[in-house]
Amino acid sequence: MKVWRICRERYAESALTGEGARLAGGRWSSVGVSMVYTSWCLSLAALEVFVNLDPGNQPRDLVWVAIEAPIEEEWERRGEKDFLASLPPRWQEPDDPETRRFGDEWIRSGRSAGLVVPSVLMEGEWNVLLNPAHPEAKKIRVVEMRPFRFDDRCSGFSAEVTHPSNLLRGVGDLQAAGGGDPVEGFFGGEAGACED
Repeated sequence: MKVWRICRERYAESALTGEGARLAGGRWSSVGVSMVYTSWCLSLAALEVFVNLDPGNQPRDLVWVAIEAPIEEEWERRGEKDFLASLPPRWQEPDDPETRRFGDEWIRSGRSAGLVVPSVLMEGEWNVLLNPAHPEAKKIRVVEMRPFRFDDRCSGFSAEVTHPSNLLRGVGDLQAAGGGDPVEGFFGGEAGACED
C-alpha cells in the first residue's frame, strides 16, 4: 500500500520519525507522542496541508513523499460504521483532548503499525496514522519524493476572502447585468446563512 505525506524538504529525511507530531501534537496525538500523519492519496495530503498554510505565504520547499507500507493486511481496520461509532464524539473538532487521547492510547498499545482514520476535510476519504515505534514500522519506507507546489490559483484563498459576505464585494456588475446573486447560487441559500 502507498500512502502520502507533504512536508518541507528539510524534514523529508525524517518523514517517518513522527518528530513533528511529537513536538507540536495534532488532531490524533498529544505533544510528546510520536506519530506520522499520512493520507490515502496525494490530493488529500495536499488538502490537509493547504488548510494549515498561511494564505499567500506558501513555503517554496515543499515535497511530496510516497511511502510504501507493505503491512496492509496487519493494519488495524474495522468496518467503517463500527469504527466511526468507536471514535470520540467530538473527533471532528480541531482541539478535542479526547481525540488526542484516543490516538495516544493507540500508539501506546502497540496494536498495529498503522491506523486508518477518517478525514475531517473530506467525508469518505481516509488518512493513515503510522506508529514509528511499532516493530513492523521498519518495513515502512519512503519510495519516492518530488518537489511539490500548490497552483498559483490557490494562493489567494483564505477564510476572509471566501467568506460569503466578502464574496459580495465586486459582484455588483454581475448583478446589474441580471446575473443574480452568485453567493446565493453557490451556497444554496442566503449569504447570511453562512455567517459565523
